[in-house]
Amino acid sequence: MGVYAPLALIETDAAASPALYGFIRPRLLLPAGLTESFSLPELRHVFLHELGHVKRGDIPLNWLTTLLLILHWFNPLVWYAFRRMQADRELACDALALSYSGDRERQFYGRTVIKVLEHFSCPARSPDMVGILENRNQMKARIRMIKKFEKTNGWPVAAVALFIGLALVGFTGAQSGAGAGPTAANPRSAIENSPATAEGRPNIIATSPRVGETDVNPAITQITVTFDRDMGKGFSWTGGGADYPPSPAGQRAHWLNKRTCVLPVKLQAAHYYRVGINSKSYRNFRSAGGLSARPTAIYFTTRGAGRQLQRLAAKPKIMRLIPKNGAKDVNPNLTEISVTFSVPMGAGFSWTGGGPDFPTIPKGKKPYWTEDHKTCVLPVKLEPGHTYRLGINSPSYKSFQSSGGVPLAPVVLRFTTRK
Repeated sequence: MGVYAPLALIETDAAASPALYGFIRPRLLLPAGLTESFSLPELRHVFLHELGHVKRGDIPLNWLTTLLLILHWFNPLVWYAFRRMQADRELACDALALSYSGDRERQFYGRTVIKVLEHFSCPARSPDMVGILENRNQMKARIRMIKKFEKTNGWPVAAVALFIGLALVGFTGAQSGAGAGPTAANPRSAIENSPATAEGRPNIIATSPRVGETDVNPAITQITVTFDRDMGKGFSWTGGGADYPPSPAGQRAHWLNKRTCVLPVKLQAAHYYRVGINSKSYRNFRSAGGLSARPTAIYFTTRGAGRQLQRLAAKPKIMRLIPKNGAKDVNPNLTEISVTFSVPMGAGFSWTGGGPDFPTIPKGKKPYWTEDHKTCVLPVKLEPGHTYRLGINSPSYKSFQSSGGVPLAPVVLRFTTRK
């Protein structure tokens, strides 16, 4: 959706309905137990709607309209415009969510809206947490829009323009100062668990050449990737430099069918190549329902490559962990966690996790690599009788990569210190 800011999810008894909350970095508050009662496809629709508010800039707009309400509290037209803007905001985010969903999902999205409004809707009580506020007419308007949805988004601007116009042409000299604040809470999905709607993130089931292959015929003329479901028309073959294979003049990447994409190439013998499939910035390999494939890469060497080049295509493996994974009696005086790999690694690292399970890093210290670039060290301060959990790479963060750019498959390290 073009939203790259991280959005923290917080389950809490303090939230009676899904709501975005925050000032500069919004957080998505979920009623306690909601993630257990909704399936992944259902939650996907919830998150699409919530991200719609972030993408549209509803957080700073909400603070601006709150400021204008304070300045023009006596103006009934401003209050009317505010309520109209709230209703149109939800319609706009419904439309945005639907634009990233398949046509077959429309009726299930509508059922989701009804279920959310029946079970979770509640009025917001403060300007820094905006919940779903619906009456019967607004609900009917949303369902009608979902039923007749077409990919257009010009109309929601009218209510915003009306609101700001009424406020600024008014009775006092209103100042236009907008902070960064919260957006509205949004509908959760109650989608049926059927094959048509139980769509997750697309997965790669085959590549040619195979990932890590070391004796590829340099005469091949194309690289292909095949997914486990029908895909959209876009693609993001990513990378650059000498490791990225050039395409012959006049030939472009294209879809062979709905699941297999082709990249025409012109290879050299005795060479290492790496081609990205999506990246953090480019994610056009998407399912027909609009869900992007996780960034990954195809890497290989062509026939005649020596051992040094072949090593670049080798997947890194963890050879040693301190402390050992699953250890139950770790000395709390341990000051460093380290991981040693089978091949030289790049300069990056992704120690992932958070909260009380993630070890404290002493002030002024940071992770570092040993001279051979095979061991990464994380300085820590541990507590006795505590269980720790941290990731070495994750599905979203993969900076633990070999010097050839091959990422480590994510590993979770767990251990407990002695009392």
